[in-house]
Amino acid sequence: MNVLVVNAGSSSLKYQLLDTDTREVFAKGNCERIGSDMGIFGHSENGGAKQTEEVPFPDHRSAIACVLEELEKTDFTIDGIGHRIVQGGWHFDDSAVVDDEVMAKILEVAPLAPLHNYGEAAAIEYCREKYPELPNVAVFDTSFHQTIPAMNYLYALPHAYYEKYRVRKYGFHGTSHHYVARKGAELAGLDYEKSKIVTCHIGNGASVTAVLDGKSYDTSMGFSPLDGLVMGTRCGAIDASAITFIGAKEGMSYAELDEMMNKRSGVQGMTDLSSDMRD
Repeated sequence: MNVLVVNAGSSSLKYQLLDTDTREVFAKGNCERIGSDMGIFGHSENGGAKQTEEVPFPDHRSAIACVLEELEKTDFTIDGIGHRIVQGGWHFDDSAVVDDEVMAKILEVAPLAPLHNYGEAAAIEYCREKYPELPNVAVFDTSFHQTIPAMNYLYALPHAYYEKYRVRKYGFHGTSHHYVARKGAELAGLDYEKSKIVTCHIGNGASVTAVLDGKSYDTSMGFSPLDGLVMGTRCGAIDASAITFIGAKEGMSYAELDEMMNKRSGVQGMTDLSSDMRD
């Protein structure tokens, strides 16, 4: 079965077309700088060199449209499309075939991940419109963490904010942690469903998860991917009063503080050099 896998980020979109049985990759590429005046489109086929060109990407619909247009020039067939979705909220504890109800739920929880879910939803909608005969499947970063018990996912805040706004720990990188836990147990000769495993997703975004008897028990990321470990540009866990103090001293808005913690902190902020650990 040939599946087009789409990973839409806040300002990028990556894709691969592969045979899920043989794992052969027919084509792959990425769209960068979505939302800017001019973006960059990279595409390669059958392991060949990546060809890049400048293409305007005003939004995620234009990006996925460019990808599908390029794939239509080839002889490759697409049997289904899989989409990575950052936030599934409290609705999804597993992947889901996309229909109108699933789309409505993805958009319902989009305010919890506004930089990602809206763009991801736009890409899905375009695929459904262009190829109504093909199944689209949403795979959620948060699904694996839906087994975290309340004592670990509830914050010590007035409970009304959980009831009204669902403010709680959600956890992310779930697809990675699930795979790594299973594969790690297999390689170590452990019974996955009777094991205690710590999984580490280490990259520009990073998190760790405690996996108990095959289920996520606790994880370092919280309400958003900002919490937990120090990352490339994200500060990770920090005393909230340090942020309100900086905001008051600098006269920064909530949006400016959010941008500072997500885009100008972490390794980048501490070194004033780079978000790349190699540098």
